[in-house]
Amino acid sequence: MRDEDRKFWSFQPPKRPPLPRVRNQQMVRTPIDAFLLKKLESKGLSFSPEADRLTLIRRAYFDLIGLPPAPEEVEKYLEDESPKAYERMIGDLLDSPHYGERWGQYWLDAAGYADSEGKTDVDPIRPHAYRYRDYVIRSLNNDKPYDQFLLEQIAGDELFDYKSAKELTPEQLDYLVATGFLRMVPDPSTHGTALDFMDYRTDVLKDQVEAFSSTVLGLTMACARCHSHKYDPIPQRDYYRFRAIFQAAYDPYDWIDPDKRYLKLAPEPERREVAGHNAPIQKEIKRLERSLELKAQPLREELFEQKLAKLPEGIREDVRKAIETPEEKQSDVQKYLVRKFEASLKVEKRELEEKFEDFREQAEKIKKAIQKAKKRLRPEPMIRALFDMGGEPRPVYVLRRGDYRNLGPRVAPGVPSMLRDGIDPYKIIKPAWDTTGRRLALARWLVQPNHPLTGRVMVNRIWQDHFGTGLVATPGNFGKLGVRPTHPELLDWLAREFVGQGWSLKAMHKQIMTSAAYRQSSRWDAKRHGPDPDNLLLSRFPLRRMDAEALRDSILKVAGRLDSRPFGPPDEVEVKPNGEVAAKGSSAGFRRTIYMLQPRPKWAGEKAPPTILEVFDVQPLSPNSLKRAHSTVSSQALQLMNSDVVRENSRYFAGRVMDAVGADVEKQIERAYLTALSRRPSSEEMKLGHEAVGDFTQYWFEHLKKEVPAEPKQLKAPWLGLATFCHMLLNSPEFVYID
Repeated sequence: MRDEDRKFWSFQPPKRPPLPRVRNQQMVRTPIDAFLLKKLESKGLSFSPEADRLTLIRRAYFDLIGLPPAPEEVEKYLEDESPKAYERMIGDLLDSPHYGERWGQYWLDAAGYADSEGKTDVDPIRPHAYRYRDYVIRSLNNDKPYDQFLLEQIAGDELFDYKSAKELTPEQLDYLVATGFLRMVPDPSTHGTALDFMDYRTDVLKDQVEAFSSTVLGLTMACARCHSHKYDPIPQRDYYRFRAIFQAAYDPYDWIDPDKRYLKLAPEPERREVAGHNAPIQKEIKRLERSLELKAQPLREELFEQKLAKLPEGIREDVRKAIETPEEKQSDVQKYLVRKFEASLKVEKRELEEKFEDFREQAEKIKKAIQKAKKRLRPEPMIRALFDMGGEPRPVYVLRRGDYRNLGPRVAPGVPSMLRDGIDPYKIIKPAWDTTGRRLALARWLVQPNHPLTGRVMVNRIWQDHFGTGLVATPGNFGKLGVRPTHPELLDWLAREFVGQGWSLKAMHKQIMTSAAYRQSSRWDAKRHGPDPDNLLLSRFPLRRMDAEALRDSILKVAGRLDSRPFGPPDEVEVKPNGEVAAKGSSAGFRRTIYMLQPRPKWAGEKAPPTILEVFDVQPLSPNSLKRAHSTVSSQALQLMNSDVVRENSRYFAGRVMDAVGADVEKQIERAYLTALSRRPSSEEMKLGHEAVGDFTQYWFEHLKKEVPAEPKQLKAPWLGLATFCHMLLNSPEFVYID
């Protein structure tokens, strides 16, 4: 590797640049603005005017918690005339428990989080993966420093001797749960399946290296699996040195099935709760099994006698006695008779069901009851963790052309060799207990304050999720084929500020969201914005469509059906009679999308993602995802218009409005606008809305009169008329897009 290869901008430690001097200093609210304004002024541009307060509250709510503000929250904000009202609102949102749910989704996408193993039609469920999801949400809500967040996820099992601990503290359990970060890539390699081969085991390692390097380092290291990287200075040996760090846990030659790679550890209260929940169900299952056996026993004896009667009369009793005699008391002759006749005399349940129709019907009912009871059982609490195999790790070799059958030179664990300037080298210090310390060394190497990539990559993703595009538009590729940063000095300043603020994500949000750049209007003006048509210089705030999760959650929120209960096993989905896939709710409503079952593939049936998510670009994970896709296709409008789920929520929305303001149509329209769009209607909108609700109500009155004459039309028609108006608001671009 040539020295000049290491001089590439992203391989050098970030340096804190001085703040630029700008002509319009009065526009600078935070240092971020100075960097952006300097480049704008060089193009004869400036910031757009500040967005109005209603636009800002809606923008901030969706950015930080992924939900619209309630009408009461809008009113409270508008009544606060303090100069600090906006900053106070940002602080309140950062303190909200919904913050971790919103920003946790971004991290889970990057980790490749899924509740199933992937890559097979069977696609087995991961019953304990949700613990990692909950760990991420709690960590973000607590503003866990990013360096500690990484340390726990990469090497939580190596931070203490969990094997010898008699009782683990909640913090230690969290360390182990955190390593689920390295258990999220597809893993179909269960023993006995068609995919339990070396190719698939090494694929798990390949996917893990790809997910990790793109998420944490912003590098395309997977390109060096079969040959040295063609563009970045990553020789093939560096790929296998890096893979060796993980191979002490993911050893293809000493493989642990994914459904066995668990630690049987969990908080004692949870273990007692699960045992208490399962005990009566297990008792019921045993009762049903005994009931089935009691019904089968006389029929089994009858069929046995019929089979025995086919043997020669002279040996029947000898054979019967031999079979009934315990094995340890059988004579040699009896053992011979058992070997010869036992198989032909054995009565299978299948034979009973074929021969006795009444028994078959009873057995089917009992077996269905048993299956139904088993579905109610909760799995034994365990942690889906990554941990070293123990003992001396197996040697690791370069695989020529990526083929495990074609071994090259042996390599030691290590990190990419072009990342060495200005930082301490990767150094393994083996802990005193049975683990290699390889991943712990990797974590400590990564969280050095002046690491070239760790801080840059993370602040770029935070920026991306606020503005739609990162300062580096390729968040998983900071190499030579990646897009160069639009504002390299700003990126370095943010990276150094991130570390200087104790690796605090919430402090970074405040820096960004209190800037003049963030508070701009998104309105396009040809004269003002012509030199910046793609908004690369941020001469205006980018108009964005809600992502799939925010859209579904927002519909539930305005309908008053959002169940705010956090954490725990994922909620299941179901296929409606019309083929639409939707979440299963409860008497409390429906939980946020992050708490729904997240299957990896898009199979049809009950593991498919809800239809509304699939239509609105839910993230494909192959093996992870670092940037949200936003398509605009006709199926999205058709989904909002024709979905039974959306129509049903529109009716709940209307009922909620009527409960709040009564039968006054003008108040209903005003409340509906405040709830769905976070603003009051204009006088023209009020007039049109009043006419629309009247027309819709008349339509429903006539429809009920004709189709269901027994319905109380005077009460139901106004509700359905308002529901149709609410449905119209949910279909409006203003609801779906964030200004």
